[in-house]
Amino acid sequence: MIIKKASELLLKKSKSGYFEVFGLYRPAALNEKIIKNILKGGDAAAKFSSFITDLQYVNAYSARQKIVQKDDGTTFGVYTITESVPTIIPYTPCVEYENTAAAENTRIAHWLIGLVVIDGDENDPASCHVYKYIEHSTFVKKLPGRNIR
Repeated sequence: MIIKKASELLLKKSKSGYFEVFGLYRPAALNEKIIKNILKGGDAAAKFSSFITDLQYVNAYSARQKIVQKDDGTTFGVYTITESVPTIIPYTPCVEYENTAAAENTRIAHWLIGLVVIDGDENDPASCHVYKYIEHSTFVKKLPGRNIR
C-alpha cells in the first residue's frame, strides 16, 4: 500500500509522466504503465527489485551524455552510438545529473546522436570516426519497437 501511494504521488508531481530512480550502472525511468505492472498482484517490492536489477545487468553500453557549447553560445547534448556496439540511449533526453553544472542557466537547443563507424581495428581509437550526426527525435522515431511505452 505504501509503494502504491508513493508511486501515485511521484507520478502526480512529475511534469514528464515518469520519475527516475538511480541504479548501480544506469538510471531507470518508471512511468504509470510500468508502475501498474509492478503493483499488479504479488509482492510489489520483489517485483520492483527484479525490474531494477534486470535493467542494471543488460549486456549493452549506456551512452554517455555530452553537453557542448558552440562558439555562438548554442548548447546541445550528444549521445554517441558506435557500429556493432549494443547501446542504450534515453527515449526522451534530458540533462543528466552529472551534467547539471555544464547545462546550468542555459537551454539545450538540440539533442543529437553521433553515429560512429569503425574502419579498421575496433580496439584502435584512430579507427573510429563520426559518420554523421542526426537529431535525437528523428533517430528515435525510426527505431523498431519504439512504441514500447
